[in-house]
Amino acid sequence: MSYSRWSNSVWYTFWCSTSSNKRDEQIFQICDLTHSVNLTYAEIKKYYDNDDLDTLKQNVKEEIVLAMATTPIKLSMPSSNGHQAMQKDDDVNISHPPMTLEKAFSVYTDEEYDELIGYMVEFVKDVEQDEKLDD
Repeated sequence: MSYSRWSNSVWYTFWCSTSSNKRDEQIFQICDLTHSVNLTYAEIKKYYDNDDLDTLKQNVKEEIVLAMATTPIKLSMPSSNGHQAMQKDDDVNISHPPMTLEKAFSVYTDEEYDELIGYMVEFVKDVEQDEKLDD
């Protein structure tokens, strides 16, 4: 299973469960605290087969930036979570408008996007090795 975790990366990525047994429909999910982007095996494989990982990186960067620049952040934690520091009626609600495009483009470095592409390549290899999937 291909994945990365925040403990050793800025990316939290994984092979997302799908009800499909088709190889091309397997999903690679990229998450941060507030946004996620899904790509299928078929979408990633197209660039991988053509040795065009730079274009893949640019397209993924644009997808991530678009998600950050168009989606407001809304996080909520009800007071019923049992946390002792919170009073009974103290719900935590965080709301923030979407980022500007300029800010969204500067969140991750080029090296961090290179790392992400490496996780995508590992995902492709893992999906190709799964004998339970149909072509």
